[in-house]
Amino acid sequence: MKKWMMSAAMSVALLLTTQVQAGDAALYGAIAPANAGFFRVMNADSAPLSVEFNGKPFTLAGGNCSPYAFAVEGDYTLKLNGQSLPIKLSKGSQQTLLWQAGKATPISEQPFKDKAKARLALYNLAADPLSLQTAAGQSILGPVNPAAFASRDVNAVKMPFSVGKGGQVLASTAPVVLKRGQVTSLFVLSAGGQTKVSVVETPQ
Repeated sequence: MKKWMMSAAMSVALLLTTQVQAGDAALYGAIAPANAGFFRVMNADSAPLSVEFNGKPFTLAGGNCSPYAFAVEGDYTLKLNGQSLPIKLSKGSQQTLLWQAGKATPISEQPFKDKAKARLALYNLAADPLSLQTAAGQSILGPVNPAAFASRDVNAVKMPFSVGKGGQVLASTAPVVLKRGQVTSLFVLSAGGQTKVSVVETPQ
């Protein structure tokens, strides 16, 4: 498929991410070409984020994350609240663009390939290094530095999680279902002096 056609398809997928069912169908109903790269946008602020790709805009609510979109490898420009952000997509690459306090931080990720497992990822958008633990206090990931992430592939399971530092629990989740072939991202946010965890499930 020609590059401009893939760009247009990606724009439509991004535009529809605010419409949950339509967005999922637009994104996951398409098959990515062998030379595609993937990215998504996480709005870590409380205010809505204006996103524009290839002239197609959409709004991402505060604390929300878009699905992954893809385009053939190449150089692109993404606008976030009117700011132009150059992004480079290479074959098989994957990244999350974290929007927080008026700037975007790109985080490169390892694509998820072991579909017999579930992937669990922790993105730390707080000010201090944090760890992910089971509700019983067993360490799973971390400590993870601010504006960084860590992940591991685990067996499918349903369980609650907690995040904290130095043995202190700062926030907990309700039971989360980890499914085989799916990435579950836990975004740790600080808002109003409180630590919150946003759970995002992404079929891969």
